[in-house]
Amino acid sequence: MQIKEKALDAKGCFGNLIFLGGVIVLVLLLIFGVPVFVDYLHMKQMEKRINYVCNSPVAIVYVIMALHVMITLYWLFSKQGLFPDRMHREQGLVCRLPKKIRVVVALVTMALYLGTIGLYAACYDQIDDNGLGRYRLWRQTRYAYTDVACYQLYAKLDGTLGIQFRMKDGSKFEYYGNISSYDIDESQYPNEEDDYVVELAKNLTALGVPCKVANEKRLYKGLTYDYWDDVAEKILAVSNVQK
Repeated sequence: MQIKEKALDAKGCFGNLIFLGGVIVLVLLLIFGVPVFVDYLHMKQMEKRINYVCNSPVAIVYVIMALHVMITLYWLFSKQGLFPDRMHREQGLVCRLPKKIRVVVALVTMALYLGTIGLYAACYDQIDDNGLGRYRLWRQTRYAYTDVACYQLYAKLDGTLGIQFRMKDGSKFEYYGNISSYDIDESQYPNEEDDYVVELAKNLTALGVPCKVANEKRLYKGLTYDYWDDVAEKILAVSNVQK
């Protein structure tokens, strides 16, 4: 009997490992796989122009919804329920809804998830050779580089460099250092987005657009790695800096 119990326990542990591996793959697919696919569609639509596409305004909503889908579906159809006590073979929070209601809840949950994918795909900011654009579902706003009032360098909480563009009408765009996809000609810009933002700073300086840095020492102190210091120095070197 003890040998059988040990065999069952070993089988159960192996099954748990497979289940855990499946959950990890699902997390990667739901949270990262779909955004990569959406970014690919953006690039195809934009005909590979030099650009950034920033989906960060709704990225957190998408991530939360992806996690919600996984937890809800597991709760609806798992016999063990959420947070089971496997050591004592006790069930966790088991769903008591009728089977038909479970299916309805699952379908509604998946519909909401698909809706957030559409929201993620249709709500983004863009920067390209022609200027800057804000896309929010059916609302589209385009700005030329002459509409930029100034841009500011700052250190993000994770120690990376951020750039915020401020328009003359008060709108703000944050690109560098955010969750973004990009499609840049490596033959022209070997370091891709890093070289591109330096070239962009040169072009804005030529148009008379200033770069505002409140405190350079504080900026460099907030940047975690020397790499970001180098990028900031390159941008400041070609910018019209105003403190």
